[in-house]
Amino acid sequence: MFVVTLCVKRSVIVGRRYIPVELITDKTSYDKRRYVELLAGVCNSVTTPFGHRV
Repeated sequence: MFVVTLCVKRSVIVGRRYIPVELITDKTSYDKRRYVELLAGVCNSVTTPFGHRV
């Protein structure tokens, strides 16, 4: 299992990194926006056939 984190250089987001759960520390921050996008995609894959989208 991996966690999506932001890769930041000089206060600019330059991409995402994926790290194993075993390497998470108290200072690890995850990409909240990406997790919302993933959740919306999963919801849409289930509800779109019924005419609903998130």
